[in-house]
Amino acid sequence: VAACTSTSICTSQIYVGGNQGWMARLTVGHKEMRQLWDWSAFAAYKYLESDSVIDAFADSDFGLGGTNLKGYFIGGNVGLSDNVWASLRWLSASSISGLPYAVDVLLVDLNAKF
Repeated sequence: VAACTSTSICTSQIYVGGNQGWMARLTVGHKEMRQLWDWSAFAAYKYLESDSVIDAFADSDFGLGGTNLKGYFIGGNVGLSDNVWASLRWLSASSISGLPYAVDVLLVDLNAKF
């Protein structure tokens, strides 16, 4: 295994994959946003090793897609009108093994149900 320094590129690191994946989530508030001021909030932690799922089926928002990621996400929803609501999510992910990788994503959505 080659030593990595800040001036060298690590190309011969041993990559240790895994097949474990899990997520824990807590949600409070209304189950559905149906009217003005309905709300919900959530927090979760996700852990996806490299062989836990096929990359194409992993969440494309968490870590900008793929596996070999661990991290958390928090967010909430608030009703703005009948069947109209806003959502906000903050996702923070980093690599489990291999080269260092970390990404944070903020998602803001306006939703309507017909």
